[in-house]
Amino acid sequence: MNIRGSSSTILLHHSLIAAIGLLLLLPNTAEAQTVIWAEDFAWYSDGTNKGFNGRWTSTCGGCLDPGDWFDVRSGMIQAADVNDWSVWESEVIDISAWTTVDFQLDAIEWGDIEGPDLCASCGKDIDYFDVYYSVDGGPYQMIVNWNGNGWVGGSYGNHTLTGDRYAGSIATGDWTTTTISQSGLAGKTLQIKVEIRNSESVELINLDNVIVQGNIILPIELISFTGEPMDQGTKISWTTGSNIDIDYYVLEKSETGQDFREIHRVYVAGDSHDTQAFRYDDPAPIKGDAYYRLHWVEHHGNIEYGPTILVKGKPAADLLVYPNLARNDITVDLPEGWSNELTHLRIFNIQGALQYAGAKSPGINGKRVSLDISDLAAGHYLLLAENHGQVMTSMIVKQ
Repeated sequence: MNIRGSSSTILLHHSLIAAIGLLLLLPNTAEAQTVIWAEDFAWYSDGTNKGFNGRWTSTCGGCLDPGDWFDVRSGMIQAADVNDWSVWESEVIDISAWTTVDFQLDAIEWGDIEGPDLCASCGKDIDYFDVYYSVDGGPYQMIVNWNGNGWVGGSYGNHTLTGDRYAGSIATGDWTTTTISQSGLAGKTLQIKVEIRNSESVELINLDNVIVQGNIILPIELISFTGEPMDQGTKISWTTGSNIDIDYYVLEKSETGQDFREIHRVYVAGDSHDTQAFRYDDPAPIKGDAYYRLHWVEHHGNIEYGPTILVKGKPAADLLVYPNLARNDITVDLPEGWSNELTHLRIFNIQGALQYAGAKSPGINGKRVSLDISDLAAGHYLLLAENHGQVMTSMIVKQ
């Protein structure tokens, strides 16, 4: 029995696909995309600086005291007051089986990150988030000035992202959260590197959701493969433009993205060049994320593997903060599924300076939090709530 395609995938995180897992292919094409390497840091404890089996390493360039770190925190790689360049680097990834590969990663910043526009005296010591890649062991290539939020040349050098930039313009709010990507790479190996610098403990720069995807050749015309969470299960659908020499399809499922098991089989009634739609309602969805993969068996016994999709559980409700105008106290209603024991709350002023930080307040009762803000000066503030790496924000107006 011959087996072609890819039968493996690595864990993905919440930002890969939102509530609906989706893979769409253009009609009359034979190419699809599948995940060949990914890291979301969700399985590592705080303080970890090396991935399982050498998958990645993080090295702090200038951590001087316990308040400085460059390692896993709350399910992300986090840089706090690293003082000098610090490097996260992936292992060497085998991409030889793919025509081309793409990769993406998330850059997340909290606080006021200094950049060349508003910190002329910083010189080369500005804060930055730089992304590099190397194909076949060659020199690292930088992704320069991503979406206009980085820098090109001069005494500051080239940077992927710097502070004081948002949507390509000068701003004190910085880039906040952005997904950086590179496509169309070809070769035998790929290595990804991220260099980060900052110099204040309230300036946190985070790396998350590193994903490498390869373009593969599918032997049938698979138009779409989707998954959608429902109240009582998960709806899995796929559409084909032709079915030639196909005996049956097998739908597989995994909790981790690695160990798949068969959950449904569909036999094909003869060859067809017409569009056909298939659907299966999975009655036992996994709480949280679920991974689904499709493969098909041809009449002569060959097995072809298609892509893998991630279907997320229904997202939590929004963070609710009231009243809109407050003098002494605010009330925070936490989203469904958040543990108040593990919810961290921070309040920043519009300059990005931390005004309040706490893992738990005396006002917490169930999923409702009461915070005393009477000591804050009148003005606008940002409330940031974090729970197991998921972050939600809300504006506060203090009278």
